[in-house]
Amino acid sequence: MRGDVGSAAWISCAGHLPFGQPDDQREDDAWSLAYDWEVEGELEILGHPRLVVRVGSSAPVAFLSARLCDMFPDGTSTLVARGFLNLTQRRSRTDPEPMRRGVVETVELELDATSWVFPAGHRLRLSLAGSDWPNLVPPPGPVTLTVERDGSVLSLPVLDGPSPSPPPSLPQPRPPDPPTAGAAEGNDDPPARWRVVRDALGRRTEAEIDHGGRTELPDGGVLVERYQGTVGVALDQPGLTWARGSAAYRVEWPEATVATSVRLDLTGDAGAFEVRLDLEAREGDEVRMTRSWHRRIPRHHG
Repeated sequence: MRGDVGSAAWISCAGHLPFGQPDDQREDDAWSLAYDWEVEGELEILGHPRLVVRVGSSAPVAFLSARLCDMFPDGTSTLVARGFLNLTQRRSRTDPEPMRRGVVETVELELDATSWVFPAGHRLRLSLAGSDWPNLVPPPGPVTLTVERDGSVLSLPVLDGPSPSPPPSLPQPRPPDPPTAGAAEGNDDPPARWRVVRDALGRRTEAEIDHGGRTELPDGGVLVERYQGTVGVALDQPGLTWARGSAAYRVEWPEATVATSVRLDLTGDAGAFEVRLDLEAREGDEVRMTRSWHRRIPRHHG
């Protein structure tokens, strides 16, 4: 099990930057157990794909990630739907039960609802992995999953016949926002950043996000926002993970300026998470309030 599998589908959203669509899944597929099927005729699905899988684990705490992908003739792997299951919750979300080492069990996993057409000549791919990082923290320790094909079933919500809905009416793309006065003077905000950094020698992978902006308010004020975050995982130390995040929010009026900021530091290992949260509020240059919170949270192993 590789702890950083999943980063190609990180912060998947159709909103504005820095959020975007999933990247090519081939790198994650390479670290997954993949099954391919040829699509001989056009295949349309609508709803929740469901997976029944026979799986065993070498450790009491293990995860199962499933990704349904559309494989293009040029090899591009496009994410269609995904699902995730903490295997200790295979029978109950509220009463976790450790996996029995070496015992293969039948579990069920529902993938995200989707609407997709697989053209003829493409391939349908199911990729199974033991992590979905950085969407979720990796398992607390090393683990090997065993999958038995006999008794495992992928069920697709196939749509036959004409669509029950009329073709969508899509509006024209919204024109870009006009530059602010600060941007015209060359003082615009740093661009949004969304990247994954792989340290091959240090055996570490980190995902970073950085975005914000400046907005003119109707009452004559100005809103300035900035959000930054980094999450990381150690490939040579299963269970070791970390996250650092900050948010700053400032409103400027001619007569006053108020601001608040918060910072989160989290480190996790096989036994627990260490969490520290710092909050500060200001009026002008004067600090009005500070708060700090620190806690050690044990990882429950079922």
